[in-house]
Amino acid sequence: MSIRESILRQSDTVQAGKSRRDRKDKGVFYTPPEVVERMTEKVLSDIDPAENPYIRILDPACGTGLFLIKAFEVLKRKFEENYDVILDRNKELDGKLQKYDIGSFIVEKNLWGADIDQEALDTAGEILMRLAGKECRSNVLCCDSLVSCMNETCEEHEFWNSRYDFIIGNPPYIGHKQVSGEYKKVLQQLYKGIYKDKSDISYCFLKKGIDLLKEGGSLSFITSRYFMEGPSAAGLRKYMADRCTITEVVDFYGQSVFQDAGVAACIVTLRKGSHGDRTSVLKHRQGIKVSRMELFTPSNFEQYTVSSSVFKEEGWVLLSPEKYEIFSIMEAKSSLTLKDVAESYQGIITGCDKAFIVSRNEIDEYGIEEPLLKPWIKNSNVKKHDIKAVGQFLIYSDFIKAEEDFPNAVRYIASCRDKLMERRECRRGVRKWYQLQWGRTNEIFETPKIVYPFKSPDSRFAVDEAGYYCSADIYSLKLKKEYEGSLSLNYISAILNSGLFEFYFKCYAKKISKNLYDYYPNTVLRMKIPMPEAGNPIQQMANELAYCKNEDNKKTIIYEIDREVYKLYGLNERQIEIIGNGSGIP
Repeated sequence: MSIRESILRQSDTVQAGKSRRDRKDKGVFYTPPEVVERMTEKVLSDIDPAENPYIRILDPACGTGLFLIKAFEVLKRKFEENYDVILDRNKELDGKLQKYDIGSFIVEKNLWGADIDQEALDTAGEILMRLAGKECRSNVLCCDSLVSCMNETCEEHEFWNSRYDFIIGNPPYIGHKQVSGEYKKVLQQLYKGIYKDKSDISYCFLKKGIDLLKEGGSLSFITSRYFMEGPSAAGLRKYMADRCTITEVVDFYGQSVFQDAGVAACIVTLRKGSHGDRTSVLKHRQGIKVSRMELFTPSNFEQYTVSSSVFKEEGWVLLSPEKYEIFSIMEAKSSLTLKDVAESYQGIITGCDKAFIVSRNEIDEYGIEEPLLKPWIKNSNVKKHDIKAVGQFLIYSDFIKAEEDFPNAVRYIASCRDKLMERRECRRGVRKWYQLQWGRTNEIFETPKIVYPFKSPDSRFAVDEAGYYCSADIYSLKLKKEYEGSLSLNYISAILNSGLFEFYFKCYAKKISKNLYDYYPNTVLRMKIPMPEAGNPIQQMANELAYCKNEDNKKTIIYEIDREVYKLYGLNERQIEIIGNGSGIP
């Protein structure tokens, strides 16, 4: 076994000793070697130790030191290849830097790492010592990199008040629900405008990394791709665009990168300051199954460059030139957004579906009172243009003013009383034990609306005139009063379900896994929609589709609506082909 293999096995042993639960709580997902290799070689490819042998490289969440180990290998190779030139250009090293000292010089003068995990950090320090080949000081520090400025030691002060040429790593991903209230307040104070209620702490690492870079320095992180589109990352996107040049984005676009994490990842590389106006984008092609060994095979990616102008505060739209042209056509056609014409509402949170969702058999068996029963649908019931209900009902217990008025319903709900009493709102006395956790306003559900699932692989909008009550994984759209005469729900649903609008939405929507998009209202309502034009048949087709029962006829109408939407936006056959070949995927 080679020294390198021995070192990597030592690192793997420490990683394997951490439980999945512990790693998830800390947002730790260990980086595959192929990713470490590609990132480090790429970001350090142009360094010249002859010009500056004191290059400073930092990994602020180094774990067992995989990025530092690879950086050591790259630097050692470059130092050895340029040894004579280094000594010739840096006279102070003449007689002090022997070839056998290169390893210890790199560990002491070039590499820095920090992590909150002492065991992992001890392993990193031990490995770096082995690589150095002799006793030396490694610059690894056990601390919380994000709050290091609070109560810091002298060592920490020097560590975090220095500036670095390169920052590289895989910062932890911890969503807002996993962060304690106290820690959240500290981050909101230290990272104002960056860390908000629904932010991930990886946003703070990006901000801190930028602050720690020297002017012209480079940062490369593999991180959650959510920051590119998520509403909570608007402040971070502005911070990055104002201070940096994004040099490369590798968007895995939902392709699995980490063995035990469902995180949709990307690699973002940037330079501090202004350094050109073009960015290289590698976007993973959809529908390709690859092993991790093949992750960076060039044919797996669509490769192109984009202008720096696309790195906007409201979200990054990283499309090839042909696709961006289609997106621009969509944006320019109308100034009217869906938010202008409609309101969006979330469905009901019961707090315990077992207590409130019943079948017709259960209704008959327990004699549950009919005035409380409402037809119920969930995410899976909503299809494109249609709702496929499965005969479930909601006990809308918010109608209950006195328990004795509906004894059978109360008796049924009482089977889950202990669990219901544990709900936060019940503990606080805000809800009675038999009430829904968030029952919303019943008028929302009983009047016509468009329903759509919160998370879905494709666009699924359906008009509901049957008064379905919806679960929280469904949102609804209701026309504003001032547009009820000029727009119809059938027309809007037909437009939103069209192939062109699915493509349009996915151009900027948040992709959360390989086959899943986030249809959050913020992004859905952002779509610009066309008002019906005189003589355009889409409105009539949409009405025909709403009442069509024959499946073959439905397919024909849907096809014709798609063609009319393409015509409305003036798309040519090549552009239509681009959208069709991708099945709505940009």
